[in-house]
Amino acid sequence: MENIGEEILNTTEACKFLKVSHSTMKNYLRTGKIKAFTTPGGHYRIYKKDLMEFINASNKSGKKKILIVDDDVDILELMDSVLNTENYNVITVCDAVKLGIKVITEKPDLVLLDIMMPSIDGYEVCRALKEDENTKDIPIILVTGIDLKAVKNNYKKVNADSYILKPFSPDELLDKIRKII
Repeated sequence: MENIGEEILNTTEACKFLKVSHSTMKNYLRTGKIKAFTTPGGHYRIYKKDLMEFINASNKSGKKKILIVDDDVDILELMDSVLNTENYNVITVCDAVKLGIKVITEKPDLVLLDIMMPSIDGYEVCRALKEDENTKDIPIILVTGIDLKAVKNNYKKVNADSYILKPFSPDELLDKIRKII
């Protein structure tokens, strides 16, 4: 066997290595973007060299990178799935507090930011990102299920680039993103 002695990662380790959520990793594995094998118990295992090949290919692909921030795991998985099928490089975060670190380390081309989160208000996060010299030019689309009138009145005040209301269709989401990046 040619892979004997090579480092093998489980999905949790691979997620930490790539700094992505489990749902993003599952999409990569299901679609074959990352080579993997399964154990007799049905768990994915990934050779570290295959993970490195994926990283190198992603870096060369020129794919747009989108950071999704939402505390609703179902919404995260929906957006992640839709954007992965369109060949975007997707990073998901379910906590706005971790967003600042991800924005700096990942340098996304766009942020999809939920307004209503338990730890911090999405408007405040947006305002802070737009006021920071390192992140002010990153487009932000606010994602919300709250009153349309309130969003229309507030998204410009925090310098967001656009907004989308939940529930939305995959086509609505993609159209909104394509208009911005």
